[in-house]
Amino acid sequence: MGDGKYFDDAETECTNNGGRLAIIGLAELNTFLTSIVSPAHSSPSCYWFGLSRSADAEPFTWIDETQISNPIWAPDEPGTSTVRTCACLWSDGNDANRHGQWDSRSCNDTQPYICERPQVPTGQWTDIPGVLNVQYYVSTFSTNYFNASEYCQQTGGQLAQLKTSTINSAVRNQFGNIGDGRFWFGLEDLSKEGDFRWADGTLLRNTG
Repeated sequence: MGDGKYFDDAETECTNNGGRLAIIGLAELNTFLTSIVSPAHSSPSCYWFGLSRSADAEPFTWIDETQISNPIWAPDEPGTSTVRTCACLWSDGNDANRHGQWDSRSCNDTQPYICERPQVPTGQWTDIPGVLNVQYYVSTFSTNYFNASEYCQQTGGQLAQLKTSTINSAVRNQFGNIGDGRFWFGLEDLSKEGDFRWADGTLLRNTG
């Protein structure tokens, strides 16, 4: 978090510190960030994060140029404006209708801001005997599938693809005694089509 800056200056400050303005793509992340910023200012504040639009007719987009889904706008937001507008996360424990929701304001307003940057793994990437050209890393914390996938991408990898019984056995033998032995890996059916896909988009097939 930082003190009040114009939106673009806030993004520059985040970049200079190895990050970017936060992309709040999950409701759980929005709740978590709200809990962090709430004690930071005694008076109501609105924190820039990485969402803006160039004009009223244009959609809001994240700073990585992706479209938003399931936005958490406060009542009557986003407002109309003849200037470029940016989104901020509202923190006001006395206003339940706006607390933890998003406002739209002129990007030339000065607001505090929230940066994000990739987390450096606290453990080490591991070579596993019998598995070539791939290293593995096991997290030291628990999270949901979506956050696990994003975390792996931020650290330069992806959720593990255990595409053969040989790889599956090697990974289980290497890491199966850590914690309760249950880990997310890169296989999902998020579209509920009945067909599981690997993290690289290929279909699951029975291979040995």
